[in-house]
Amino acid sequence: MLSVFSAAAFATIGSFRGKIVTAPVGQAREGWVFVQGPNGSLRLVDVRKAQFAFDEDFHAPADLSPSAKLLLQGAEVRVVGEQQQGEWRAMRVEIIRLAASTRGTT
Repeated sequence: MLSVFSAAAFATIGSFRGKIVTAPVGQAREGWVFVQGPNGSLRLVDVRKAQFAFDEDFHAPADLSPSAKLLLQGAEVRVVGEQQQGEWRAMRVEIIRLAASTRGTT
């Protein structure tokens, strides 16, 4: 029993990269996004407690702050977090590229 609790207490931190995609029908949740990796894998990510940043190679407009509001369909991100029961809990989300719809409004 003790080993079960200690394994849960020390979850492995991982990272992955992908594009924000529209949630499958009936699976949208507030504060969560779906990220599709380059290999087609789809991950559900909780971003409610994440810190947001722009990738160091991304030159964001001076008046634009990194936030969950920029996680629109088509945005490219890098997620650092923990996986729990098939879902990811993001600790940090780096915005690599904005969605086309965001660029048109900034």
